Amino acid sequence: MYIAASTPTPDIVEARIHIVGAQSTVRELWRRPKQWDAVLDGVSSGDQRWLRVATELKEGADAGQSEGLAIAVSRSIQHDANGFLRVAFPSFGVAVCQDLTIEGTTQEHASFQMNTEKALIAVDDETTRKDRDACLIELRK
Repeated sequence: MYIAASTPTPDIVEARIHIVGAQSTVRELWRRPKQWDAVLDGVSSGDQRWLRVATELKEGADAGQSEGLAIAVSRSIQHDANGFLRVAFPSFGVAVCQDLTIEGTTQEHASFQMNTEKALIAVDDETTRKDRDACLIELRK
């Protein structure tokens, strides 16, 4: 049985993870590139429901799948840095606090850097301050 929706939602993917496990869910999505891309786009958006899905999918991902998830999570920071710090940072850590895009242009890298730093600096939450600071250090390397 596969994820039937042409465009998966966080609820559908999460339910599938709970039924068949993260690894099987990742494989199902991976075999359907449009669905996998929709998941990555959702994660990149910074939507906290998608970030929760990313942390669950991470457990079943390997190689290219893990790389795709990490890139999407890194892109999410500029859209909801506080949500990233609360939901995804505990699983993904500082490794995603930099631009992981492989073939980006100089302009795209500069834009990522500026927007991500701005979003992280704006986070004023005592519970995530230590993680935010660690992320900023990694971003500025």
